[in-house]
Amino acid sequence: MKPIKKTPSFLRKTITSCLRKLQEYYEHPYTTTITTTVIIFIFLSLFILLMVSLSWEYCWPPALGKTNGDCEIGTLIVRLGYAIGGVIALFVAMAGAKRARALDETAKAQERGNIEDRYKNAIEQFGKEDPSIRLAGAYGLYHLAKDNKDRRENICDVLCVHIRELTTSEVAVGKNSDGKEIKYSEKYATKPSNEIQSILDLLVNKENKKDFPFKSHWINLASAYLNGANLWKAQLQGANLWNARLQRASLYQAQLQGAHLSLSQFQGAVLGSAQLQGAVLRLAQLQNAEIKYAQFQGANLSYAHLQEADLSSAQFQGADLNLTQLQGANLREAQLQGASLRGAQLQGANLSSAGLQMTNLSSAQFQGADLIKTDFRGAFTEQKYNTDFNIDAAIKKLKDKRNQKDDIQNAIFSGGVRKYELDDFKKTTATTLDELDKIKNYNQVRINHFELKMNKVEKILEDNLSKPEDNSIPSGAITGIYPKAEADKIIAMLEELNKQLIEIEIRQYYWG
Repeated sequence: MKPIKKTPSFLRKTITSCLRKLQEYYEHPYTTTITTTVIIFIFLSLFILLMVSLSWEYCWPPALGKTNGDCEIGTLIVRLGYAIGGVIALFVAMAGAKRARALDETAKAQERGNIEDRYKNAIEQFGKEDPSIRLAGAYGLYHLAKDNKDRRENICDVLCVHIRELTTSEVAVGKNSDGKEIKYSEKYATKPSNEIQSILDLLVNKENKKDFPFKSHWINLASAYLNGANLWKAQLQGANLWNARLQRASLYQAQLQGAHLSLSQFQGAVLGSAQLQGAVLRLAQLQNAEIKYAQFQGANLSYAHLQEADLSSAQFQGADLNLTQLQGANLREAQLQGASLRGAQLQGANLSSAGLQMTNLSSAQFQGADLIKTDFRGAFTEQKYNTDFNIDAAIKKLKDKRNQKDDIQNAIFSGGVRKYELDDFKKTTATTLDELDKIKNYNQVRINHFELKMNKVEKILEDNLSKPEDNSIPSGAITGIYPKAEADKIIAMLEELNKQLIEIEIRQYYWG
């Protein structure tokens, strides 16, 4: 018997193409019946063509009067059997694939139904009056989010809405000692309920787990009442905490880069070593807060209140501190290179060994401040108000001011206090003390210390009232040219930070 020759190349290519089409069919279950029929017809036609080709090759010689053993009837029957077997195998394979696909669709449908049932049950639990049942619903949603990524953002929003609505509700949640009904903010004035704290723990990824289901910028706790909350090491990058109440809350080492914190109340809070680069804290209340070693590079703290706050060794490079209230604050060894302190109030503040190189100090007031070893090299006063001060503006200004001597024209180091400024300070102090007194169980020693410090600042203002302003830097401070090499280090740090913040914004915008 002659060896069987290889299939002609054009047939091999055609069969290969057909098989690819079949594979595409299996990957797309919604292919129409007509397409299926056409594919099967093509395959069978090619198979028959192959058999005819082989028969032609081996059976044509007898027509020329020659003998060929491969053209015997038995051989042809065997080949026909192979053909029929191949067709049957094809149909069996297709039927098996169809069954597998049907089973897969059934399993997916069951899974979808299971997800919907779990979601519905958890939402129903949120409507119960019993806090333990509501908390069970929260845990159910959390685990559902871990199992189903398509539901994650929605579940995060549900949990946040629950916190906002419950903590700000006027509905009574209990009674006081006099039997009078009280709302949530009255019953849990010093720290969150177990339910709220537990849900916060589910949201903020304190352990920084890689498989955590929620993204921090999904978190929206605007206006939530969270006094005394435990948010140590919380992941809150880009989160919305606008107008939230976080008095005496613990945010030690919290990650708040790019967070929205305007109008939030942090009186007496702990933000030591917190990361707040690029955060927005306009009009935020941080009086008497502990903020040592915190990172505020490129942050916006304009109009914020930080009276008597502990900001020692904090980093404010490139930050917006325009019109910020820092009377009596501790800024010892704080770094403010390239920041804008236009109109900032620093009376009685401790700025010893602080770095104010190349800062804009236009109309800033330092009466009674401790300026021993404060570094003013390259500082300047630019009266034009930049409403768009940001990291880019800070970097540009730093580059422009390299190797330049300090040139301070209208910063005030003594005198220059006006009557309305003294009255505004007294009013602000009284309001702050009243707010601190309202914080239940707040350390009275700290309140007394705050009041004592503000009294000293008030005395400083009175001593400088209606006196000629002095714009000369006091002795003991460091003045002169800020070297280019040192300035370039700050510029490089801010450029890298700006790049990171832009990347975060892009990821949040394009990838959710």
